[in-house]
Amino acid sequence: MAEVAPARLCKKCRGAMSYAELPGLGRVWQCGSCVLALETEDGKVHIWHKPKAPRQRQTYAEEKKKSRKACPECHKPMWEVVMPDFGSRWQCEDCRLTVFATGGVQKWKKQVD
Repeated sequence: MAEVAPARLCKKCRGAMSYAELPGLGRVWQCGSCVLALETEDGKVHIWHKPKAPRQRQTYAEEKKKSRKACPECHKPMWEVVMPDFGSRWQCEDCRLTVFATGGVQKWKKQVD
């Protein structure tokens, strides 16, 4: 299956490489030392990486309460929404906008049904 070919050295670790004939790819060289580097006949080196684990979605328990902060448009009291690791933001449901702690104001996007 695989034969040792001392004439070819790994470009990554300079170890001896062996090859295998694969359908559709031809001869593929693999390093015996680092096992991560593959080289095709055209000289391209492919380094295999371990797949990253998918990120876990964190669920946040947000707190929502009426605040004394007035909406910049209608001047009614806004809702203060507090999320752990994010901080506070204020929302006016009448004007459909959000005011962030940094002072930025953002209108809500219209939902398409």
